[in-house]
Amino acid sequence: NPFNPKTNFVIDITNESTIGLDIYNILGNKIWSINNNVSSRGKYKFIWNAVDNMGGSVESGVYLYRLHINNTSHTGKLFYIK
Repeated sequence: NPFNPKTNFVIDITNESTIGLDIYNILGNKIWSINNNVSSRGKYKFIWNAVDNMGGSVESGVYLYRLHINNTSHTGKLFYIK
């Protein structure tokens, strides 16, 4: 899943849920997050454009994501290539 300059996360929820997405660097430091308090059912799209929470560009490399919906989380790797 190499990406440049952005990557999309599309989810479809079937009932009212709390949704959030966190991005971590390879050292485990959270560098970006977005939280959607309570969302009604439907399709949601989150876009990460390879920046940190301060708006600075991140370096090429491996990043980890954690998508959480209510009390469930899904994790995976992202490969950012400039």
